[in-house]
Amino acid sequence: MGYNSLSLVRTSNDIEQWIKFFLSGVIATSKNGKETFEQIIKMRGEYEQIIMTFGRRAELGQKLLLYMFSKPIVNITQISKELKIAFNTADSLIQQALG
Repeated sequence: MGYNSLSLVRTSNDIEQWIKFFLSGVIATSKNGKETFEQIIKMRGEYEQIIMTFGRRAELGQKLLLYMFSKPIVNITQISKELKIAFNTADSLIQQALG
């Protein structure tokens, strides 16, 4: 539908075709966004289950999880500073979470 729809609108002023094209894009984008959101929620649940096995480090693991879901691209130094823990502790926490 893509380019042909836009060309048809341009050449024939067929606004109805434009609306159909636009709404098709909105629907497709919404479906993709919903699926992505559901996958993120599932992933978070899986990591919460892993963190529950951390014993006394579970609380720290929960803080790590919240931080990483709010800022998904981080490095060990940033995690160390955010959680106020040593670099090596942050590194081992990540390794533990990744299994």
